[in-house]
Amino acid sequence: MKVNGRIPNWRYPEASERELSRSMQEAVTELVVEMRDRLDRLKFDATAEEISQAEDDISESAIVFFSAVIAALASIGLTIYRFNSKQWLAIAIAAGGRNNESVMRLKEFGAGGYEDWYQEALRKWEDAAEASVRKLASDIVSDWTTKVRTANNIGKSRKQIDEIIEGRYAIYGSWSRNRASGIIGTFNSMLMMQRLKDAKVSHYFWFGMMDDRERESHIKLEGKRRPVNGDGIFPGEEYGCRCWAVPDFNNVEVS
Repeated sequence: MKVNGRIPNWRYPEASERELSRSMQEAVTELVVEMRDRLDRLKFDATAEEISQAEDDISESAIVFFSAVIAALASIGLTIYRFNSKQWLAIAIAAGGRNNESVMRLKEFGAGGYEDWYQEALRKWEDAAEASVRKLASDIVSDWTTKVRTANNIGKSRKQIDEIIEGRYAIYGSWSRNRASGIIGTFNSMLMMQRLKDAKVSHYFWFGMMDDRERESHIKLEGKRRPVNGDGIFPGEEYGCRCWAVPDFNNVEVS
């Protein structure tokens, strides 16, 4: 890859991920409080109907607790879009795209959401993110109910059931952090790909942080030139991937 000057790293929207993760963990904490309370109210030898009723009650509470997370998605999406646009502009200019039509337009008008694809992309991401958040809430409730029901069926003591369930609460927090990472990474990768298409470049170069968090398979792609519309993975597409694409402005489609 030959480029005049140093190309900066495409920074990942860590702040947005922390914001979403914090919001999701707050919802999980509220849900855990509700679960503890509901478990305390269950009889030692609770019937299947009583456990099912507890599940229904907790499911209703989960919807309320996670509604704030869902309501914040649009704002988080806008923040990611603006941050991503800033990263793209810096890299595109450094990579030789200063005179590219889409780059010049972004530089002149800024990240104002004027692109014809923006609203639709945001809506699709919000829908997918909301489904992911609801799935998390559902999985937590389902896991809690399954553990309670199983322990109850095999005659575990109340103390043993409490210990089993208490051990699940930390796991729910981990689930929420992982879910937040996937949600943010997905939109960041979507926007990255869209910018390449806007610039009408046919190829890009794969780059990553080259640290212990990076997959070995991604390290092997470092600096490799890849087609924008080719088969295979794209930077940021896989869970936890912080890699990025540097456009090859030597191959731009002419309108």
